[in-house]
Amino acid sequence: MQHPALSLDTLRVGGTVTLYGRKLRVVACDERTRRFYEDRGEPQSSNEMVPDDDFMKATRKAAASGSLTALSATRALDRGYPGMSSDDAMDYRKK
Repeated sequence: MQHPALSLDTLRVGGTVTLYGRKLRVVACDERTRRFYEDRGEPQSSNEMVPDDDFMKATRKAAASGSLTALSATRALDRGYPGMSSDDAMDYRKK
């Protein structure tokens, strides 16, 4: 069964999808999805930067002050939080 709010036209970078009353902005797609849309003659927009939420702001502040532990950095990286690169995690692991 198809969901009325989801279609190839609505799942586009820069678009907004409403699910269960919550508006979600599509900010990125992977290369396979990008190729799929290009093959259809409908290229996706460039991926957008995700603004930091309160958690990421606190994580960056802790990292800058040196109070972020190696374990915390690794967990942040494992969860795929934007802004926490593998280089950041490696730096914390060395401390």
